[in-house]
Amino acid sequence: MMRPRLLLVDSSPYDDELIELLQTKYEVHEEETPNTDVFHRHLRRVQPAVLLVGLEHRIGRTELELTPQLRVLACPATGTDHIDEKALSEQNIQLVSLRGRSEELRPVSATAELSWAILLNLARRLSLALHGVQRGEWRRADYLGVQLRGRVIAVIGYGRLGSFVGDYARTFGMRVLVVDPHPKGNLSDVEVCDLSEAFARADVISLHVPLQDDTRHLINESVLRHAKRQPLVVNTSRGDVVDETAIAAALRSGLLSGYGTDVLAGEREWVGRVGSNPITPLIAEGFNVVVTPHIGGYTADALHFTRELVVRDLLVIDPQSIITQ
Repeated sequence: MMRPRLLLVDSSPYDDELIELLQTKYEVHEEETPNTDVFHRHLRRVQPAVLLVGLEHRIGRTELELTPQLRVLACPATGTDHIDEKALSEQNIQLVSLRGRSEELRPVSATAELSWAILLNLARRLSLALHGVQRGEWRRADYLGVQLRGRVIAVIGYGRLGSFVGDYARTFGMRVLVVDPHPKGNLSDVEVCDLSEAFARADVISLHVPLQDDTRHLINESVLRHAKRQPLVVNTSRGDVVDETAIAAALRSGLLSGYGTDVLAGEREWVGRVGSNPITPLIAEGFNVVVTPHIGGYTADALHFTRELVVRDLLVIDPQSIITQ
């Protein structure tokens, strides 16, 4: 029986067990794609009916033109802002992702845990202190931190990840504000408010919203003007959820006391090196800024769990239905 071609171009390796499962129904091609040019060459050569990608490649009209036989696009992520879903729909290509599957993903807390690690780093100025010691300095007076107990955290987006962060905050003795029209999870001991009030009252802001039209630059100059307590801001959602230029200006002016992020605008276009952006230069200038290279979900446990979910989804599809389309 003829099997549809499946091209796997995810830089995060799938284990042998998952590959063997895919091979029961698909002709699997695994390829390294260090940059867009190589990625496009593999698309032209393999001509997959099924394409399995991560977050590192944008899938738009150009990629779809290179793969006229493509029938299924799969991505083991909840965020699909790197995919042109309108173009997929126009060409009747099925999208398999993890968006909207909060209950199935409930065991996966890696990104929320990183959010909390970044917050602790900012609160105690750990990166700044570490760099000082690396320079041979031993001056604790330069690194006055803040205690989290008794402080107020505003969680923007109270779904699966946001509710984890709310749980961590309560454990640390913090008061929790929530900004979300439809909050989920444990709502005990939380107060729902709007974005302006959150910035007016919070010592910490933690962002957990998907990137879509109404959340692009959700945190902007106008919103930041409401900050009254020089809050710390943590962003593990997407870089474009904030106006990075406005964030940088707020740090320079003292309106914010720190910014920690796992995501930066435009990062998908970078190949192994940090590209131009307003945030990372602040690190060398000594501001309380922490940046990690989009490692929120990058733990062995989370990778295996999410990839297994997508592989199981692909196994449910009848391969012959793909071939005959």
